[in-house]
Amino acid sequence: MEASTRTIEYDFKKHLIADSEYVIQRRGSGASFYTAQYFELMKRKYRDETGDFDTKIVKEIDYELDTDQLKILVHFSNRIYHFIVDTLSLVMKIKSLYPDIKIVLFTTEPLRKVESSTFYKTLIEVFKYLDIDYFVAEDSENDNCSKVYKIKNFITTDSRWFDYHRALTLLDVEAAVSCLKDLYLIKPCAEPFRKVYLKRLPADEVIGSIYTGDGSYSNDLRMYDEDELTDHFLANGYEIVTPEDKFATLAEQINYMSEVSDLAAISSSGLINCLFMQPGQRVIEILAEIVNIDYLREDGLLATTQRLPMEYYPLSFLLGHSHIMISTKRNAIDAIYGLESLNGI
Repeated sequence: MEASTRTIEYDFKKHLIADSEYVIQRRGSGASFYTAQYFELMKRKYRDETGDFDTKIVKEIDYELDTDQLKILVHFSNRIYHFIVDTLSLVMKIKSLYPDIKIVLFTTEPLRKVESSTFYKTLIEVFKYLDIDYFVAEDSENDNCSKVYKIKNFITTDSRWFDYHRALTLLDVEAAVSCLKDLYLIKPCAEPFRKVYLKRLPADEVIGSIYTGDGSYSNDLRMYDEDELTDHFLANGYEIVTPEDKFATLAEQINYMSEVSDLAAISSSGLINCLFMQPGQRVIEILAEIVNIDYLREDGLLATTQRLPMEYYPLSFLLGHSHIMISTKRNAIDAIYGLESLNGI
């Protein structure tokens, strides 16, 4: 029986309101958001004995966007999964609802650290390709200082607890991937032939990759003996690929993945590559447990492990892939045993 897709329409617009003026105060890699009225109240509240306000808390406006054009904030993520599923999908949703809106782009890392990355350059190319008007809310040169933007006709949510991304559906993700393929895919592969195992980048090699900007995070260990698992895939005709090392651009990656018939990986953001494959291929996801730092609870018991969320299967479903999940206790023996039970890997 053929699988059918159902999408529940989410009324995104009902959660959005346009304030007359809004203020964003950047603080290094973070930001604070106020209505313009509340911002003025803060300035009065935090005045010191000389009559000047405390600039560590609030400072004067650096830049004003005062046109009548509607504006909305979009956070940029420099990780492949969140770049596609969050940032780019939200852009596609906004573009469909408000064709003439101006996007105020906010980078969660200082702009100077991400503007040379593949994903930032890709997003700017998408803006130009879709004829989207945008403004980049730059951070200050000094991480200890802040930069303040005053924005007129800024769309925000009707509740501080509403998350834009809850309104996104798989159709928005599909639109984001279609846009990337329109931009970069030279020619879809008629008969995909590559069998690929995606090997995660070790934590000590993260710095300098196209994915990370400044390399300020570490990979968690999801397989104790991944080399043994890698050897097993290699012996079964798989190419071993570390995307951060192999691809200089997202365009290269999209065209390469178009030729993949079998994609295997430990649960991680690399599985987002299944969206660049041709429909109806095979994806093997190795579900490794991820363990938090051990600590003793008040009752003296050791904290339990937590399994990684299974968030990649729906992405495979978008393209009608066969998605196989193999459970492990973070060791290669479990994974290999599960792989050998398959009818050929």
